[in-house]
Amino acid sequence: MDTSQDSTLTALVTGATSGIGREVTRQLAASGWRVIAVGRDQQALTELAQASELITARAADLLEDDLAALVPERVDALVHAAGISPDGGVEHTGAEGWSRVFALNVTAGAQLVRHALPALRRARGTIVLVNSGAGTAARPRNTPTPRASTPCARSPTVCASRRRSTGCGSRPSTPAPPTPRCSPGTWTGKP
Repeated sequence: MDTSQDSTLTALVTGATSGIGREVTRQLAASGWRVIAVGRDQQALTELAQASELITARAADLLEDDLAALVPERVDALVHAAGISPDGGVEHTGAEGWSRVFALNVTAGAQLVRHALPALRRARGTIVLVNSGAGTAARPRNTPTPRASTPCARSPTVCASRRRSTGCGSRPSTPAPPTPRCSPGTWTGKP
């Protein structure tokens, strides 16, 4: 789909079939954006596409499929909301599990940004890397999970340098209520 000559803003949203990604997709379409909704759940993608003519569903596994093929000619915003966390905590997650977490949460987001940069630069677009609360604080039964936005969330300087180096904006987003570094019940008081 060539959207380069159309004035409708276009967003590429990963993780669009559930949670934050789905809500971002719905809200962007309701605001008049054309949305390329990427996810693995075909039924959820079909429902999204039926909900708005502005939503184009793209079934893809970000760990298996060609990421460059997901990027349309025009991209005003890239929202990487896809992410996973280990099922069992640190003591039950081996190297293969962590490799999968990093591949989806960090590497896939970075590669999508790389492929979308030419279009984002032309549009002076925005990159939104969605983090989970798991990436920001220790909680009972929760494994700290690396996400693509974690470095940016920790350092505003990183975001500013991304704007200068890429020509487009980068916005980390951690949609969770503010919490102390250690939630109640996780700190024993001993170093």
